[in-house]
Amino acid sequence: MFKDISDWYSNLGLSCPFLLENNLCMIYEQRPIACREHLVIGPASGCVPGSTDQTQVVQMPFSLLEALAQLTSEIEHRSIETIILPFALPWCYSNPEYARHTWPARQLVRHFINILTGEDLAHLNGLPKLRGLTVAGDITNTALASLTGPLSLRSLTVYTDEPTRRQTSDRSDKKSPCD
Repeated sequence: MFKDISDWYSNLGLSCPFLLENNLCMIYEQRPIACREHLVIGPASGCVPGSTDQTQVVQMPFSLLEALAQLTSEIEHRSIETIILPFALPWCYSNPEYARHTWPARQLVRHFINILTGEDLAHLNGLPKLRGLTVAGDITNTALASLTGPLSLRSLTVYTDEPTRRQTSDRSDKKSPCD
């Protein structure tokens, strides 16, 4: 489902509306999961619409974006919504109540790992498998027990060693309900 929409949008030949002239994101310090799912190997010029330079898409063993969509759908008891990037901020302004939803952290993490692994963590010994990959770290009932307080889907962020690239002077000071 997401791949079809992503392919359709990609075939429009539009550049990301949130990229600055130097190809840095004007919104996020860390690229969103939706952007990180598009892993390619090749020259940066291959990502420019209309370029003849070749890039190769790296196939992933699972889609983190689809897992998060499933998690959101299941915990909110709603159908999965797909919002393409140019409409993300208007959608956030129109739906501020979704940014305020919280859930117990253990419940949310347990459910998310269950979606990725297909296993119930209550019966899991050792590291969970993500369709052939082992999760780094000790995600066990003991580790989950250390999670306290509410957790919202907005606070789920994937961090890398990538340096901070956002140029805050290029951002609007207006806060989004999705910030």
